[in-house]
Amino acid sequence: DGKLSRRETVENETDNLIPILARLCEQDKSVKRAFFCSPKVRHICKMSREGGFCGYRNIQMLTSYLRKSRSYGYEHFPEKGPTILDLQDMIESAWDMGFNSVGRTETGGIKDTRKFIGTPEVGFFSHI
Repeated sequence: DGKLSRRETVENETDNLIPILARLCEQDKSVKRAFFCSPKVRHICKMSREGGFCGYRNIQMLTSYLRKSRSYGYEHFPEKGPTILDLQDMIESAWDMGFNSVGRTETGGIKDTRKFIGTPEVGFFSHI
């Protein structure tokens, strides 16, 4: 229609990847079974030389689902996904409130660090 539109892309994020993977698996006769998460999940991968931020990337994918599906707790997340620094703040706040506070003891804190997080920290986001 001749109208301009603006589209923002992020290097390590891909929308609508799950339906494409599902179609490819359906077409591949060697695939016997495949399980996929919701098509509302935005795929977010680690960037080159990023280190051990996979736990944070998992949380970012989880929050993408919460936002798109408008599931319980979605209002806690901005239109754009939380950054790693945002997530560190949220995890530290959860520890302050007593959620898996042993995580702080084990890590010595994660604020403004490149320390790994694990499943317990990701699990907190399912209780928001």
